[in-house]
Amino acid sequence: FLISFISSLIVLVFGFAFGIYCRRYRSKSLGKGVEFLATLPQMLPNIVTGIGLIFLYNAIYKAIPVYRTPAMVVIGYSIILLPGMFSYIKNSLTQLPASLLEAGEIFGKNKLRTDIFVVLPAVFKGSMYGFLMTMIVAFRELITAKLLQAPSFYTLSLYIDFQFEQGDRMAAMALSVVSVGITLLILLPLQFVMKGRKNSDLGE
Repeated sequence: FLISFISSLIVLVFGFAFGIYCRRYRSKSLGKGVEFLATLPQMLPNIVTGIGLIFLYNAIYKAIPVYRTPAMVVIGYSIILLPGMFSYIKNSLTQLPASLLEAGEIFGKNKLRTDIFVVLPAVFKGSMYGFLMTMIVAFRELITAKLLQAPSFYTLSLYIDFQFEQGDRMAAMALSVVSVGITLLILLPLQFVMKGRKNSDLGE
């Protein structure tokens, strides 16, 4: 759970930064390049991304010793989950009128203040929805975690897979039910809150 939370938090920060940059410079080649990089992991199978990260970790092991540590899984999750978070934030940003950003820059004096006090509150709902959905996906991800697994380190999906390999199917099925239950505990209240806000917006 902690690995999923940390990965989703990292993806939220990078997704917001990339989304803001692409929103401001969408007509420039650099903005389009950043958008391409943010969505690139979505074009690759998770297994290809995982194998590529293994080679990368081996190459930089002496400089950055993350190989065979839980940080491998965090980085792997962050890369494969970034496109989804970027899409959530980008969709929220496209609903903002350009005049709102221009007014924020005029009265806020600089773009950073505009991003913090104008853009961030405006996209907060979409960002939190993307954060929780990303955390659910990370919580259940198996392929990347299995490729980048550190010694004696297990996520819930890895532990379920381990129990199946050991022949303890009852424990594996019980943990699978727990996984589904945790997912529902996160998803159902989220859907209820989002539906309530949508109805209140329509009422106004």
